[in-house]
Formats: sequence, C-alpha cells, structure tokens
Amino acid sequence: MEGKHWSVNSYRLLKKIQDVLLRVLLIVQQLVQENKHGSKRDIYYMHPSVFKEQCVVDRAINDICILLQCSRHNLNVVSVGNGNSHPPSMFCMGKGYPDVPTRRFLRLLTETLRLPVYCLVDCDPYGIDILTTYRFGSMQIAYDAKSLRIPEICWLGAFLSDHEKYQFPQQCLLPLTAEDKQKAGGLLNRCYMEREVPYWRTIDTGTIPIKTHIDLKDFARTFQLKVCAISHDPYANESV
Repeated sequence: MEGKHWSVNSYRLLKKIQDVLLRVLLIVQQLVQENKHGSKRDIYYMHPSVFKEQCVVDRAINDICILLQCSRHNLNVVSVGNGNSHPPSMFCMGKGYPDVPTRRFLRLLTETLRLPVYCLVDCDPYGIDILTTYRFGSMQIAYDAKSLRIPEICWLGAFLSDHEKYQFPQQCLLPLTAEDKQKAGGLLNRCYMEREVPYWRTIDTGTIPIKTHIDLKDFARTFQLKVCAISHDPYANESV
C-alpha cells in the first residue's frame, strides 16, 4: 500500500514537471518565432498559478537549455541586468554576483575590442567566488559557461597585503564567520583553482583569507569621510 502511494505521488510530480516544461517551451517557441524577447519574470507571470514560484521557471529554462544544447540567449530569454557600465572608461559594477547580461557584455568587449578586463572585489571568500564566476562561469548554468566565462580577466584586488600597503583603516578588517570559513574551504577544493589558477593560492598570504577579510564598502565610506573632512578644513588650501 505504501509503495502504491509512493507511485501515485511520483506520477503526479512527473506530470507537474512535464506540464511546466511544455508551457515554458511553448512560450519560448512563440518568442523565437515572433523574434521577441522576454525575461524569466515575464514567463513566470504568464502562468503564476501553475509555476507557483520563480525558481520553477528558472529550473525549467535551465533544463531546456541543457536539452537543446544552447544558451538562454538563443531562446530569446533574458534576465533583468543588475550591472552598470560607465563610459568612457567602461567601468562596470556587477553589484555582487554578476548576472548573465553583465558577463555577456564583458565577454563581448574582450572578444570584439580586445579590451583588458580587471576585477576588484572584497578580500573574502565571497569576493573571490565572484571573481571565479567571471573567469570560469557559474555552477548554476554550467552548460553556458563556455560562452560567458572571461578567462582573460585579471584580479586587481583587494588583497590582505593591501591593508598595510595602503594603510586601510582598522575597521575595514573584519573577522571571518564560520560560514565564511566553510565557503573558503569549498573554494580551495574546486578543481580549477588547482588546475588553472594555482597562483591565486600563493599570490598573497591572504589570497583566500582564513581569519580576517577586507570590505571595500567600509573602506570607501572611510575614504569618503576623510576626503570630506579635508575639503571642509578651513586651513586645507593655505600654503605652508
């Protein structure tokens, strides 16, 4: 009886997955045929009562990309970008983990214009994980890593040695939490860290921090306060 109950639940689950995949496929087919583009969020709101959650649509699109051996870009499905570019220096802020449009844009710059790309991230396991996402791609959409990764990207910083070199304020050095340390261990175990960028482990004694990390936002705030203090100093412009 218990086995029969399990079989019924499995059948219902498979039917639900099939329904979701078919609905998303029909939407994608319409986008391609009409040469239109839509976001994952747009697709979700077409059948919210069926999809229930945004992550259901995200998984379905990933499955379709793997099945058809293509990228999301080929399906005319786009994500709402969270990165900003600032000409003429092409300064691009990914605002945390980079999304697909930001990575695709940087990939286009390196392939078409042969421009160098530099990455400045927090000196902590999450900052380094962001760097690896740019260089090697993300595990969530590994099927599309080849068209999104930027192997030429250069790590600009920050490093723990910058604390003494540039006299970072002490409040910029933060202790790592247990979660941070677990994240660092996971990074060190990734195959490409040893195979493709072993020097990232030895570029600085604090490459993957173990005890403390540097938060660039705190440094920026402190630096801004110092600049404001100098600019309001009544004696700042007087000759010595």
